[in-house]
Amino acid sequence: SSSTTYSSEDEERRRHFFNSLTAGKSLQDDLLEQLQMSEIPDELRPVAQDIIGNIDEKGYFRGDLEELPSLQGIASQRERKRVAEEALKWVQRFEPPGVAARDLRECLLIQLELAGKKDTLAWKLVDKYLDALAQNAIPKIAKKLGTPIREIYEALEEIRSLQPRPGSAYDSGASTASEYVVPEVFVEKANGRYVVRTNRDVFPKLSIASRFLALLENPDVPSEVKTYVRQKLASSEYLINVLKQREDTLKRVAEFIVEKQQEFFEFGEEALKPLTMKEAAEALGIHQTTVSRAVANKYMMTPRGLVPFRLFFSSGYTSDSGEALSQKGIKQKIQHIIANEDPTRPLPDQKISDLLQKEGYKVSRRTVSKYREEMGIPPARLRRKHR
Repeated sequence: SSSTTYSSEDEERRRHFFNSLTAGKSLQDDLLEQLQMSEIPDELRPVAQDIIGNIDEKGYFRGDLEELPSLQGIASQRERKRVAEEALKWVQRFEPPGVAARDLRECLLIQLELAGKKDTLAWKLVDKYLDALAQNAIPKIAKKLGTPIREIYEALEEIRSLQPRPGSAYDSGASTASEYVVPEVFVEKANGRYVVRTNRDVFPKLSIASRFLALLENPDVPSEVKTYVRQKLASSEYLINVLKQREDTLKRVAEFIVEKQQEFFEFGEEALKPLTMKEAAEALGIHQTTVSRAVANKYMMTPRGLVPFRLFFSSGYTSDSGEALSQKGIKQKIQHIIANEDPTRPLPDQKISDLLQKEGYKVSRRTVSKYREEMGIPPARLRRKHR
């Protein structure tokens, strides 16, 4: 192979071309790009990177802010909290507005602040009366604030114009996604074990046409033409190598997932174990952001159906008996508890937390509330059915 040197401009052009080969830029890619261009202090950069790695397809931050891998070197909890909050504030200034919020309230407040509408009536309603708005208790709110109902409705229109799912623009038709999503990887059971193979339709097999190589051997071809052909061949080789590398990385990550999440393939989501991208990166000897980019917007066809790669990564809990369970598994337990409660006496979040503690999982009331909201389950007072 030739020893061609690449200028940073060439590198940029190739990267742009390569990115355009993928099926549209993901939210993560876009945020990482904005991070690169931002003037964020160096100490916050790796933390912001971890935050971006924990943003779901709706655009919400779903990790545990003070447990990010890049913060583990900071001994003081107060300092960890400060650095984490500061890095989060930076990411929350990125596009799309409302990204990296931890809940709906924060998402809407970020958008109002960015639009210069802090301290307006709309801001006050989101900040203090979001639950009451959800119950349509407009007269009650108007009375409490001493504000005409008409003004409340006007502010409500403003709130309705905000985007509750900032990441949805990157989601190729969320509800119909499964009709169009093509899996990058297939996982099949053969001879009692799960085997991974990449999808040939997604990863094209590129090669260099022999007629171009023949031009270099032809004595009648002018030297400036040969120089031009050599440059183009070097670019093509680079592109082929990058594509091959991306396919190999995704396949290795998939094999790691299959090894670590065996029980998912047997029993489904409830059996998912806690697994972080940092663990995958360390096991495979690559950088955490390489794993994050490799799995962004990628899908796997499994015996249990089509699933996004990101499903397999989440922090989790270990019970007193040493049994590990992912966030998803804990959510399923919460769902199960609520599905079996007495509808005339629904369980408050604290009671659900107590029941999980009895099973050995230390899940706080605040975390139960957060997971319940993420699943779209209303609080106990709104679940109560009167006889």
